[in-house]
Formats: sequence, structure tokens, C-alpha cells
Amino acid sequence: MLRLLLSLPVSLAMVFALFSVMAWMVNLGKLNGVTPSAPVSFNMVMFEAQSEVARRQRAVPPPPDVPPPPQPEVMKVSQTPMTTTSAQVEMPNVDMSFSVNGLAISVPSVGIPGNSVANNHQQLTPLSRVDAVYPAKAKKRGIEGYVLLRFDIDETGRPQNIEVVEAQPARFFERSAVDAVKRWRYQPQIIDGAAQPILGYSTRIEFKMQ
Repeated sequence: MLRLLLSLPVSLAMVFALFSVMAWMVNLGKLNGVTPSAPVSFNMVMFEAQSEVARRQRAVPPPPDVPPPPQPEVMKVSQTPMTTTSAQVEMPNVDMSFSVNGLAISVPSVGIPGNSVANNHQQLTPLSRVDAVYPAKAKKRGIEGYVLLRFDIDETGRPQNIEVVEAQPARFFERSAVDAVKRWRYQPQIIDGAAQPILGYSTRIEFKMQ
């Protein structure tokens, strides 16, 4: 019992000394602690490289030389005098020639049917004459030729019953000649105060390249 009482103060003294040493060590660590260094800051500046973009200047090419359009070939259509087969009274030959759009055309003489005197007849006068078109196939090959046609003229001056009598060369100019004659118009023939038809009127259309 006595021993216990003696060891109690010694134990308390040792505990107090131990806590004192620990407190001193803690304070010493705070005093000798490492001072933190100031934070390092970085300023990043980005520089954009300036580059000059060279623009290529393209020179405008000069306009190409446009050749002048070729001059159209002039077609020569001529008619040679023919006599009609159904004429009862014949008129004197009258040579009429004129030029239409570069075409040389000669009008043939015709016979006028009827039984009146010659002074009552009138010369067959064309009111309109459409030029024949030169066929492209013949023009490309440089072919020339003619077409001999026979047709009637009614009381109104319109060609009727058109037929091809002869064509040289064949199968080149017939259609063009017939199409042109279909659009021709003539002055109606007045005999004894009445218009009379003309039968068997013949004409020749020549196709020549100039």
C-alpha cells in the first residue's frame, strides 16, 4: 500500500514531463518550419505569324479573231422560152427579163387559148415569183442542173397540175423547183371579159452556182 502511494506521484511527474517535452518539440517544429516559396506565374503570349498571301493576277486573254461569215452562194435560176401545147391563138413573143434577189429570170412566151382576135389577148404577167431553194446536197457537191416543168394556170392565176418533164441531173432539183412553182402567181387572162385558164404552160428553171 505504501509502495503504491509512493509510485503515484512519480508517475504523475513523469507524465507531466513527457507532455512538456512533446509540447516543446511541437513548438520547435513550428519555429524551424520551411517558409513556403511564392508561387511561380507563367504568362503565355501567343504571336500569330503574319504572312502575306500573294494573289496571282491572271491576264485576260485577248478575244479570238472571229472570221467573217462566208458569203452565201448566189443561186441563178433562169427560165428559157417554151411554147404551150394547148394554144389556139398565139401571142407574139415578148422577151421580159428582170433580176430578183440576185436571180436572173427570163419569162417565156405563152399561147393564150381562145377564139378571139389577137388584140384582145394580154401578155401573161407574173404577180409574184418565189425563188427556188438550191438543194443542200447539190450545193455541197457543187452540182448544177435544170428542171423542165409543165403546168396549168387556173382562172385565179394559180399553177395547177405541176409535172416534171425533164431534170438534169435527176433526183436533185425536182422537189425544189416544184415547191417554188406552187407559190407562183400570175395575172389572170381576161378574154371577152372572162378569166380563162391556160393549159400546158412550160418553164425551165436552171440551178447555177455563182
